[in-house]
Amino acid sequence: MESALRQLVDTYWADTFGVPVEHVWDEGVHLSINTDGWPGVFVVRLGGANRVSVPASLSARVANAIRTMSPGAAFVPATWELVLGDLRPTVLGPSVHAYTDNLDCVPEPTDADGALEVEQIAPWRLTGLRSAVSTKEWEEAGFGAAVDVAFARYVDHTIAAAANLTSWRGFPTDLGVLTHPQWRGQGHGLRAAGEATRFAVAEHGVARWRSLTTNRASRALAHRLGFIEYGSNIAVRLQD
Repeated sequence: MESALRQLVDTYWADTFGVPVEHVWDEGVHLSINTDGWPGVFVVRLGGANRVSVPASLSARVANAIRTMSPGAAFVPATWELVLGDLRPTVLGPSVHAYTDNLDCVPEPTDADGALEVEQIAPWRLTGLRSAVSTKEWEEAGFGAAVDVAFARYVDHTIAAAANLTSWRGFPTDLGVLTHPQWRGQGHGLRAAGEATRFAVAEHGVARWRSLTTNRASRALAHRLGFIEYGSNIAVRLQD
């Protein structure tokens, strides 16, 4: 990862956790109080560093737990199930984060005849794709959040794949992609995600991609588009 992109990402996480950027990835398990309203536990890991964010109501309990917690244990779902067991935690992830600030690997937006291969569309036009996939797939691809910008790849007047951009750092730069089950394995997701990447980088200088660590297809697609993996996270949702 180029130094400018690394500095941007490191600064984002330093601001998120309220620490100096030069110490954001200090090895160990470090606790911060979150200010974004997330009611559970959020853990970001890079190398031997684990940054743990919690609401103030959980700070004493988690601070006591991490005193003897190894960096490896902080990223194990069973650790948080034990620490927060009475709150009925659900551990989401782990997910890997990847970033790009260049378009060298992004396919050209037109076909050999100069026709656009992907169209920017209003998010409400994705209802057909939504009905073809599970809720889990839809949400994992980022469509369950407030979508700012959407792109669609059509085959025979049907959306074969779509990509979305949701807010990261205050701009539509967090990318998700989903392919219709009928059209998977044919490169349609690459085209849709490529145009979302092109938009984010051209308009805002960077794009972020998050995938479950077990989702090899998503991670491979991000790699093809030039995204570089840098850090991962788990999130612990607590029963309301």
